[in-house]
Amino acid sequence: MCQMMPMPMSADSHSRPGWQRKARHWIGASLALLVVAVGSLLLWWFNEPRFNGKTVTEWLDVMSAAREGAWRGGDDGAKQEANAAIRAIGTNAIPILLRQLKENPGRSRLGRLWEPVRQMLGPLGVKLSGTGMAVDPEAFELANRRQFSAATALLALGGQDGTGGERLFQWASARQTSDAWAAIEAFRDAMLTDAKLKEDLIGKLKDPDVGRRRFAVGVVAFSSATLSGAFPVVTNLLTDADGEVRYWAVFATRAAGRDHPERVVPLLTHLLTNAAAANQRQAAAATLSQLGTNAVGALPALENATSDPDPHVAKQAKGTLNRIRKAAGLDDRPGPH
Repeated sequence: MCQMMPMPMSADSHSRPGWQRKARHWIGASLALLVVAVGSLLLWWFNEPRFNGKTVTEWLDVMSAAREGAWRGGDDGAKQEANAAIRAIGTNAIPILLRQLKENPGRSRLGRLWEPVRQMLGPLGVKLSGTGMAVDPEAFELANRRQFSAATALLALGGQDGTGGERLFQWASARQTSDAWAAIEAFRDAMLTDAKLKEDLIGKLKDPDVGRRRFAVGVVAFSSATLSGAFPVVTNLLTDADGEVRYWAVFATRAAGRDHPERVVPLLTHLLTNAAAANQRQAAAATLSQLGTNAVGALPALENATSDPDPHVAKQAKGTLNRIRKAAGLDDRPGPH
């Protein structure tokens, strides 16, 4: 009777159990690390500092509600209480406040917890990038309110190096101006009553770091506080090496020189006529529009600008021209309409 001879085992077959053990070891170790990471994240997320029974985030919600109440004619007592609570918590609140600034508005808490885990998964995480990322309009609005409140709370902790105000400036300076609106609004509101903050901001307009100059001039551009001391510095920024700084500096000239239109109008007229960058010319036309009858002297330049080779500049110049004419009672004057 013929018997089948057993096939000899290859070297690869002998080594397979060892590889399997190693694979199981690495998988187990990876899972353990993942569990530790998620657990640490959960503890970090939920274990916030408290004052009078409320977490930092809950005090931010108090601040947001107080701000909305102030818009409706209420007092700001609750806002002052929330600011006092943040100051009582002190620098322990800073990581939570910065985290709120970094939130991606609209994601659910589960989605925000999932994001750092997804990034840890490498290529697999890239494939799962759309998971749990749906935008919730209510969550979006809540996150925006908390971002502004977090920025305001950081300023309440003070502006010296290493404390809240400086940390907020560092955070905002590392971003494009359009991504730092919460910080811009917080600085704008705080400067109405904080003279020291205004002085610090004017100093940062001369900072060698372009990000810090960019954020500082953006704050000035949207400021409603009196900043006449910033005017000479802002005019220097009109020729800054950075295009975004130059752009925001156009708007900042009006904010810094609102009490001296006789200085602002010739400067804007010069920019409208001579600036090489189209966005600066457009910004000059838009800013002249805000000056109303004070800008009547710019009408000839605006008429010429309606033929600007850039269609956006031409459109803005035409709109500004008609607005100033109407304000000055010159609607029947010949020219573009």
